[in-house]
Amino acid sequence: MLASQQGHVLSGMLMLLIYSLGLGLPFLISAVLIDRLKSALTDQSHYAIIQLFSGSFLILVGVHGHRTVGPPAHTFIVNGGSFLETA
Repeated sequence: MLASQQGHVLSGMLMLLIYSLGLGLPFLISAVLIDRLKSALTDQSHYAIIQLFSGSFLILVGVHGHRTVGPPAHTFIVNGGSFLETA
């Protein structure tokens, strides 16, 4: 939406390119490193480290999301899937 409202076509295209790269690069990196990940995951001694890292990451994302998007998401849930306030 923001890219379509830019004054110049090139700035909108640049914003879409950056967005697309940010969305796609993690998948491309995962595809390139899949063989290393397979060998790391077959060794069960790494499971505790992976669980600790991923659990901590999920907690950080949740806290950040609550601080930045918390009230609208709460309103969405309370109003039964509608962001419109009911009287």
